[in-house]
Amino acid sequence: MELITTPQAAELLGVTPSTVKRWAAEGRLPCLRTPGGHRRFRSGDIARFLQASGGESDDLGLRLLEQLLHEPERYTLQSLLTTARGRLGSWWAVADLLGKVLEAIGRQWQDGRCSISQEHQASHCLEASLSACLAALSAGDPERRCLLVAVEDDFHTLGLSLAELCVCEAGWTALWLGTPTPTSEFSHVVQRMRPEVVAVSASSWSSDAAVMASHYKSIATACRRIGTQLILGGKGAWPNSPTYGERVDDFEAFSKLLR
Repeated sequence: MELITTPQAAELLGVTPSTVKRWAAEGRLPCLRTPGGHRRFRSGDIARFLQASGGESDDLGLRLLEQLLHEPERYTLQSLLTTARGRLGSWWAVADLLGKVLEAIGRQWQDGRCSISQEHQASHCLEASLSACLAALSAGDPERRCLLVAVEDDFHTLGLSLAELCVCEAGWTALWLGTPTPTSEFSHVVQRMRPEVVAVSASSWSSDAAVMASHYKSIATACRRIGTQLILGGKGAWPNSPTYGERVDDFEAFSKLLR
């Protein structure tokens, strides 16, 4: 029976030694103790733990979740995101995986399994790491511009940060408005900037269908007026069948529209 140390187990699992220790303490990962009290792990238990994660994507998601909640450090997370990009083959695939990770964090917060401070630290760390990954991409075509904006009164911009990676990887130039621009000013902004695509994000926070229908009407009118393609994203209460523009449910669909 081959026994391995905590650092060796961490290397095989792609996490830090402290994460392995915590999994062992929680009973998620079986371990033995030496006479001196040190943890030792069976190689078979490590293999079964990896197999139970359900595959490469799930394994990466687990690692990202653990990193964000328990060891939110920018450079380590940036390295993990780059690894995920290499394995999954595109930033849109990483973005869709991170969407699931963020949903898992939200559920853990609702269930009381993580604190609001952990959620805030995770968001801040992810924003910083995504910015660093974005800086490593080549400049996009200045003739292909995508305006990224959050719907009015919605201050959740992680979705836009993920969309920006997809935009730049597709060879476009991202024009960032970010935090919510009042819908009353949107028409003037679009008229002045005249982007080829406008991508508007609305998180689950934007749940009032009547309010969202009003925002959509103004946004769609402004885009239609100058022939700009409109893409609606996020979990907000957008109209199910928009009369102008496209509604997307994931970053794969978003990237396909850009391509």
